[in-house]
Amino acid sequence: MIIDLGGGSHPRGDIVVDIQFERANPAPELLDPYLEEYGFKYNPNAKKIVWDLNKFPYPFEDNSADKILLSHVLEHLEAPVYVLRECKRILKEGGLLVIVVPNPFKNNADKIDKEHKYSWTVWSLRNLLEYVGFKVIEIKEIVEGLDIIAVVQK
Repeated sequence: MIIDLGGGSHPRGDIVVDIQFERANPAPELLDPYLEEYGFKYNPNAKKIVWDLNKFPYPFEDNSADKILLSHVLEHLEAPVYVLRECKRILKEGGLLVIVVPNPFKNNADKIDKEHKYSWTVWSLRNLLEYVGFKVIEIKEIVEGLDIIAVVQK
């Protein structure tokens, strides 16, 4: 099972979880093609679950997901450590978590989006993920440095 947490109306998995699905979203062909190499591809038939990602626990069984995606979501949530602990609980042993956040040094998103609560650099994101107990596979700048992607394993 592949879960897209916060994917809205452009799900990239078997299940998409979001607080709403009415937002305008780009055409599927414009969606983050770099995520496909990790197994996240646009799926218009994904099961939709309406859920506030700031409420715990998430509506999934322990060790039930093969992969989880948090693309441009973590910076909006109240308690990133708890979100990551939930992801770890839900992932199967060896499962992948992929996170994409804006790079505060090159992306103006944190300056203009009043809903951003947090910012991460490559190192601060690595420290956060290691603190929660994930095995870091890679963390790097992507999209000409505008974003940071982290690929970790349970």
